[in-house]
Amino acid sequence: MLGGLILGLYLAGQVKVGVSRLAAIVLFGAIGLGFFFYLIETKFVPFRRKQILKKVIKVFDARVLSDSRAEFGVGGNTVIVDIHFALSLNTYSVQGEVISFHVPKDSVDSLELPKPLTRIEASLDHMPTYRIYQTNGMGLKLAKRRIDRCFAGNT
Repeated sequence: MLGGLILGLYLAGQVKVGVSRLAAIVLFGAIGLGFFFYLIETKFVPFRRKQILKKVIKVFDARVLSDSRAEFGVGGNTVIVDIHFALSLNTYSVQGEVISFHVPKDSVDSLELPKPLTRIEASLDHMPTYRIYQTNGMGLKLAKRRIDRCFAGNT
């Protein structure tokens, strides 16, 4: 994007640099941005995933399934917590950490889930589930209150 802007300004005659300097600016900018995203994906995301998993275990008294999943029981149902990161340059997509709460499809077919819980069909490791709630790392305590309240009324 920055390279396109500089190229447009160069073609319009507003930038007084040579073609070789313009190419160097674009090249170093692209390398710098690529290195920045590399560091985020290899250093920050695994560190933050561990932090969120520890917080999920503490708040929900959950049991670890993998490095990005945990499960806990509430109201006689098993809820699976899935942690993933969505890194995108799209402004309309979900950004950052996404924590989804899933319930196996066969265990909630007879239950009515009141708002704010939803019944969005999904699958985890080829197991059909309903995604009942989605939040980020800041909304875990609110998610616990909502899930406990909704499942406590359905038992």
